[in-house]
Amino acid sequence: MKTNELMLNDSAVVYGRLSQTLDPLGAEEKLKMIPVLNQKQDVKGLVRLLSSILPSIREIFNYDYYQAKAAIRDISLLMDTLKGLAFEVESQVPDLSLKLKYLGDKANLQPKASMNYSL
Repeated sequence: MKTNELMLNDSAVVYGRLSQTLDPLGAEEKLKMIPVLNQKQDVKGLVRLLSSILPSIREIFNYDYYQAKAAIRDISLLMDTLKGLAFEVESQVPDLSLKLKYLGDKANLQPKASMNYSL
């Protein structure tokens, strides 16, 4: 392996860890409520939680690549939980699809059927 390749790989590991520790949505404490809401099958509570952490379009435009990836990670966690309860979230949360598209553009990720963007 060439020195440049090694440096690039080391940088990718550091940046990957950076994305894992970022909390651009300020959602870390709120996300701790997911297991309780999921166990109660509280779809309305989960939808309220998702809506409460969604960034505005303006905030998304100010995110960098790593902040966008971290935001997608947190949003996907809630979306996957809701889908596990057989709830179609995209049609019930205003601007969710649009915001995910903008976040995906920032993070260079393309939407998938499951919308799971876990890191």
